[in-house]
Amino acid sequence: MKKQAFAILTAAIIFMTACGSSSAVKSSSSTVKAETAATAAVSETESVMAETGDSESGGVSADEGQNPVMNIIGPYADKASGKASMVISCEGTDGASIVIDWKDSAASVTEWQIHGTYDSDKDVVNYKNAVKTVKTYDSKGKETDEVKYSDGTGTITVGENNTLTWKDNKEDAGKGCEFVFSN
Repeated sequence: MKKQAFAILTAAIIFMTACGSSSAVKSSSSTVKAETAATAAVSETESVMAETGDSESGGVSADEGQNPVMNIIGPYADKASGKASMVISCEGTDGASIVIDWKDSAASVTEWQIHGTYDSDKDVVNYKNAVKTVKTYDSKGKETDEVKYSDGTGTITVGENNTLTWKDNKEDAGKGCEFVFSN
């Protein structure tokens, strides 16, 4: 259903662009037609979403063939400590690439590179082979990396309102963290 709503909205935008922005066509009737088409597309999209029970803020769901991680990509910050951040991106049809940074001090950051698979039934990313690296910076800004391990396992769970919790099985580094979307 999302594909239908997206297609309708896309068609309306194309129609608006073709009718309203061309320098050759600047009549008020073209503008009215474009606005009417856009309004109709938005109404149709809202109608389809209401019929299917779909909403912008409800759960993680994806159209067939779309990586469900698309619904949680972006930057997150730990609201408990203020020291941790997480960035999520997609890999393939159900994979996630996650980078978690923990600011130890002005000269040191611990980073976890995580690649996992999204389980739509449980709203969780399961991962293994995570790499933990401590990055230190000298007074001139030169970075030195020390890999602490490359066999980390755990989960990132999607909770209410798309808040994320991190369960690190190797050393419980995510204990107490609650990540919220940040811009």
